[in-house]
Amino acid sequence: MSSLISCSVCNKEISKEALACPNCGHPNKPVVAQANEKKRIGCCGSLFVVILVIWIIGLISTDNTKSRQSQGAPSKPKTEAEIQQEKIFQKHEAKFGPKPVPSAWDGSYHEVQRYLEKIANDPDSIKIQGCTPVSVDEKAGWVVGCDYRGKNALGGVVRNSNWFVIKHGAVIKILSADSYK
Repeated sequence: MSSLISCSVCNKEISKEALACPNCGHPNKPVVAQANEKKRIGCCGSLFVVILVIWIIGLISTDNTKSRQSQGAPSKPKTEAEIQQEKIFQKHEAKFGPKPVPSAWDGSYHEVQRYLEKIANDPDSIKIQGCTPVSVDEKAGWVVGCDYRGKNALGGVVRNSNWFVIKHGAVIKILSADSYK
């Protein structure tokens, strides 16, 4: 099967793939066919467009949901106890900084992880295995208890439980496990 054809105008042999005859310049394929070839974007391109459209719709619907929630029915009035709790919480935040937030991934606290890595012989070996919810010591600061493990100076894995006092986003004191009950 030959890949050469005759030009319809000058009858010279040209490649089937040529867009135009090199001798006379006459187009080899109809212009409509060439335009259709340029419009094809393939499977990957189509998939990209579909994903892009879904992403945009998701952004729009999330914004609408947030605006509906903020414009929704007024929330019920707070009780006297809720107002008092909020005032106490604000007082603690002013005194000790923002309340530590546990990681959604493993429940550990970033402040504790950072502190342990800073004092450890092998920072990469530190693994927090569990932590208590945050409580407050009126005199010291935010308090969390954590179970963790890491390698000691001899390379052996050691497991510990301690209470960590956190103030203004940093551990300021580490206490033994029996300090708080």
